[in-house]
Amino acid sequence: MPDLSENASIALTAIVSAFNAGGTLTPESREETLVRQAVLRLYAVLGRAPDLLQLIARTRIDKTLLRATLNQLNRRDLIVLNDGGEITGAYPITSNPTEHHVRVGSQTINAMCAIDALGVGAMYNQDVHIRSSCRNCGAEVQIHTADKGRALAAVTPLDICVWSGIRPSVGRAETTLCMVLAFFCSDRCLETWRKENPADADGYQLSPNQGLEVGRALFEDALRPSA
Repeated sequence: MPDLSENASIALTAIVSAFNAGGTLTPESREETLVRQAVLRLYAVLGRAPDLLQLIARTRIDKTLLRATLNQLNRRDLIVLNDGGEITGAYPITSNPTEHHVRVGSQTINAMCAIDALGVGAMYNQDVHIRSSCRNCGAEVQIHTADKGRALAAVTPLDICVWSGIRPSVGRAETTLCMVLAFFCSDRCLETWRKENPADADGYQLSPNQGLEVGRALFEDALRPSA
C-alpha cells in the first residue's frame, strides 16, 4: 500500500500504541491466522459471526484445537467471545450494534469504529458502502469506496471528518479505544463534541482520505495468505 500521509501516520501510531497496551495486532501462529481469517470471511458470507461447526468446516481444524485457538485470540483481543464462548466480533467487525454499518456484497455488517469501517473494503478487496452517523448531532454520514476499497468515490456530507481519539484499550478495544474513533459531519460538530467531552478531547482530526489510509494500514493485509 502507498506511504501514509504524516497525519495518518501519527494517528496510526497512537492507535497501535493504545491497543491492548501496545500488544500485537496480528496473529502469532498459523492456526491463529487461519481461524481469524475464516471468521472474517464467514462474516461477509453470512452477515453474522460463524458458529463452531461452520468454522470446523472452513478450517478443517479439530474442535479441541479450534476452541483453544479461539480462546487465545480472545485473550489477545483479536477475536471477541462472549461468556458462552460464542464469537461476537473479529476486528474490524462486530455482531454488537454500532453506528457504523458497512455493506459488503449482499451483506451488511457492523464495524467497531469509524477507522474500522474505512478499512473493511480494502480487507475484503471490494468496494463497500458505509452508512454511519455524526457522533455529535446524529446526522447521517455515507461513504462509498472505489478501487476495491482503496480509495473514496463519494462522501456525504462533503465536510465529514474522522476523529482518532486516544484511549488505552483496557480490557477490550471494542468498548474503550473504538469508542473514540468516530465520524463527524463537520469540523464544528467535532469541536462541539470535544468541548462537551473533555476526557476524550485528545486525539487527531483526520480527513476521510486520511482515515481510509489508517484503516487500510490496519486491515488491508488481514486476509492475505500467510507466508
